Amino acid sequence: MTTKYALTLSLFLSLFGYCLSTFAQPSEATKRLLERNKMFEPKIIKVANNVYTAIGYQVTANSMIVGDDGVIIVDPGQMPLMASRVRKAFEEITDKPVKAIIYTHSHGDHVNGAPRFTRKARAFKFGLAPITVQKPLEMLLPDSLEESVHRTLKDLT
Repeated sequence: MTTKYALTLSLFLSLFGYCLSTFAQPSEATKRLLERNKMFEPKIIKVANNVYTAIGYQVTANSMIVGDDGVIIVDPGQMPLMASRVRKAFEEITDKPVKAIIYTHSHGDHVNGAPRFTRKARAFKFGLAPITVQKPLEMLLPDSLEESVHRTLKDLT
């Protein structure tokens, strides 16, 4: 008799819990968080002429600078799968090849996605170590950005 009673009570409580969860309304905090999540839906933002940033694909923003004969990727991101999605979105803007990757620093969330962008691209790490640039950046960058990068490279070497 006690086994039958325990089974009946267990079934009743399970059914009651299911009904409560089905009809429960999200709290105000949950509603606000869900609304805030819309800000991080994957999208590409045009930052300036020839400069685009992908947000919402990964924990970091990933950028693309479009030059005359190729693109430069800045911080390819953390996860190869998500980096592939970013690359696909960037390829909807231009089909130019990736000529270089710039890492703003060496944390995994900025560099681990690089394999999805590299075929023949060269990677540049901005930091304290000297940087060797074999191909003139003026072939890839707009004038104002080119001057800024050359100044940065001169300061670092």
